[in-house]
Amino acid sequence: EMESSNSAEQQQQQPTLKKEDSALHDNIKKKGNNSYYYAHAPKDFTTEGAKHFEGDGKIYGGDPVLITKREIDEEKKEAIKNITSPPVKKIGKYSWNDEETKVKIYIDTAQFEGEITEQMVEVKFEEFKCDIRVVDEKDQAFVLSLFKLYEKIEIEKSSTRVRPNRITITLHKWLETAWKELTRAAKK
Repeated sequence: EMESSNSAEQQQQQPTLKKEDSALHDNIKKKGNNSYYYAHAPKDFTTEGAKHFEGDGKIYGGDPVLITKREIDEEKKEAIKNITSPPVKKIGKYSWNDEETKVKIYIDTAQFEGEITEQMVEVKFEEFKCDIRVVDEKDQAFVLSLFKLYEKIEIEKSSTRVRPNRITITLHKWLETAWKELTRAAKK
């Protein structure tokens, strides 16, 4: 009981600070807008000089105004065309075969509209990746992205061959090891 009465007496002895006497407000008075505590300073928000709106409170501007006019170069036109083209689909029908020095991927061309030519097929090789893109006669793009190939491949020795009924992609192995799977990507 003695301790609790002492703490009550100590609290009564401490002077209560007015808001204006605090270090925060003292700093604001001395340094003004350059004070570290400027955001805590009391603000005088007046609406003097502000436009006051009546009614529903919405601002109606009028017709749009043309600011500038620019010509679009061919590269940008192509980029816009790609954006507005049909959505990309995944290549669904393919198989692969593990050979001693290479892995072959076979893509059935019957899943695409019309005859597929070499110009319609784009293949990008990386050491552990192979991206395949086919655009058919109706400009529909199909892709197959093989990320994290089972083993490293030799980019320079890898190749693509397009035939009327099948696209063959040859991945030349860095090491002559057996591939148990095409990729090491996580299973869904």
